[in-house]
Amino acid sequence: MARACKSVVAARVSPDQKGEIVRMVRAEALQKETRNDALVTLAIGDGANDVTMIKEAHIGIGIDGLEGKQAVNSSDYAIGQFKYLHRLMFVHGRWNYRRMSILILYMFYKNCLLVLPQWMLGTYCMFSGQNFYVEYPLYQLSNIAFTAFPIIFFAVLDQDVVAEIPLQVPELYKDGNILGIHFSMKTFWIWMAEGTWSALVCFTFCMWSLGQSPSSGNPATPNSKGQGSDVWYIGTVVHLSVTTIQNLRLALEVRHYNYLTTASFILSMMAWFVLIIFFSYVPALAYGLSSSEVRFFFFLFFLLCSLFFLLCSFFLLSLLFNPTKINFLSLFLLFLLCFFVSSISSAQAIGLDTQVFYDATAWLTAIVSIFVSLLPAILMKVCNQLYYPKLNVIASELQKKHYSKIRPDKEYYFACLCCGKNANANVPIDGQEPIMKPSAAGNAAGKGVELTSIAGQKDDNYENPMNVAVAASKDIQVFKDLRQRLVSKISGND
Repeated sequence: MARACKSVVAARVSPDQKGEIVRMVRAEALQKETRNDALVTLAIGDGANDVTMIKEAHIGIGIDGLEGKQAVNSSDYAIGQFKYLHRLMFVHGRWNYRRMSILILYMFYKNCLLVLPQWMLGTYCMFSGQNFYVEYPLYQLSNIAFTAFPIIFFAVLDQDVVAEIPLQVPELYKDGNILGIHFSMKTFWIWMAEGTWSALVCFTFCMWSLGQSPSSGNPATPNSKGQGSDVWYIGTVVHLSVTTIQNLRLALEVRHYNYLTTASFILSMMAWFVLIIFFSYVPALAYGLSSSEVRFFFFLFFLLCSLFFLLCSFFLLSLLFNPTKINFLSLFLLFLLCFFVSSISSAQAIGLDTQVFYDATAWLTAIVSIFVSLLPAILMKVCNQLYYPKLNVIASELQKKHYSKIRPDKEYYFACLCCGKNANANVPIDGQEPIMKPSAAGNAAGKGVELTSIAGQKDDNYENPMNVAVAASKDIQVFKDLRQRLVSKISGND
């Protein structure tokens, strides 16, 4: 009976019966006859009698009400009032579904792209076990220094559409688990195919242009000094191409660039060149090849890197909690240990900076490899946007066209959380005046638009400024056009 109904009301049920209802729905979706992999259950409650139901559901939401905090402590998410469930699902839920989908796909993609050239070298060298990348800094720091921060900031901050659109046009929510636009088996294998294609292009292009002469088969001499190519030199050029492709491929998915996202891409690419130069001189100390000039350069560079690392650590830790001296000491010791170990393990990096940076053939090979690798992804995106636009693409294009109507006032694209004690984000949206003047940000404990505490949400007189703005914009024509376009797209008429 429940399977044939759109809604079922159960009255006067015990806490165990509430949990049993959720278990029954989940079990029904797993049966062979009625299997539904897209089914997701959500339970919301405000008291201790709802704890069993909240724990049994895929997603549990607790309301911090008058019946205590048992539901909040057992839930995945906590809100102040029931009315905020709408925004939690249709705005933040949809944003995070897209972010997490791309995060999962990108993690498989970038590791596939990094490892496959190493495997291809094994087939080229009769599986001799020869490494393709220099251990430090290329291979060991690839997932830490060169590709970590862009995907972190993307998965936290990216927004394909502004909050007003999914609130006014709930049909846009179907691009997630219902239609599988952002994550599906087909999408996963498309990303894997792109990673395999890019790895194949980077390996073959570099081996053909830098590995050996096509006419004689002898080792090529790509520079004016007559130096022949070696496996570390070719692997470094391949790694440069791979790292650039990894970052540019993620940049194609970004829809909301801000200071943090942009800086993460720039600093990640700068880190590749800085660390290559640094590790080209560090091994000289471990193998007794250093002079007084090299020793002075090492200590000066090490001091500057340590200072930069501590400043970055202070900034990141200040966003989370108040850093202590113990935190800085432990980070500094870890930093010192990593570079001491790497100085002993990176003899192959000696001279790679001059061998790669001053070679025109290496740069040309890297540029061509990057272009050919990303060409299929770019063409696919252009084709989908022009001929097969999806729901989020349609919404994004209409948002760009009518953005001045949706958000007519100026916005601040970056709000610092560590500019003062208890300072919150101060983002005026849709005619709302700033909650906290910039001059008073350091000494006033204002409430930001999106960072209001649960205690503040429980106030009956509190109204989220975003909700007020959305209510005032219901008559904007763009929302009517967008809903009509999305409905026709879902029904297959468009």
